[in-house]
Amino acid sequence: MDKQQAVVILRLIAKGHSYAQIVDRAPGVTYKHIFAAAAEAIGAMEGMQSKRKTDIKTIRQTYQRAYEPWGEEEDAKLEALHNDGRTPSQIAEQLGRQPGAIRARIRKLKLEVG
Repeated sequence: MDKQQAVVILRLIAKGHSYAQIVDRAPGVTYKHIFAAAAEAIGAMEGMQSKRKTDIKTIRQTYQRAYEPWGEEEDAKLEALHNDGRTPSQIAEQLGRQPGAIRARIRKLKLEVG
């Protein structure tokens, strides 16, 4: 089965068509095609999840706490460093987080921009 046919089948499923409706309306499509399209979609999703895990692992080689939940203690440390005039890059280095995460957390905590 080619990818285009798999996409068509998956879109029909997403629109709420039953397997029987798809087989009846799409010439040449069998239940095997539907199952193959589903298997291909699952494979693609698993590949994306695997890549994301690899990406996070790579990022954590530089920023050990990347994508970890924030806690009150870490928020307090962020606020103190920010109030001391440290840049997001400097704070990121101390907290083991990415500079973009520091900037986002500063906005979320509504800390004054200095």
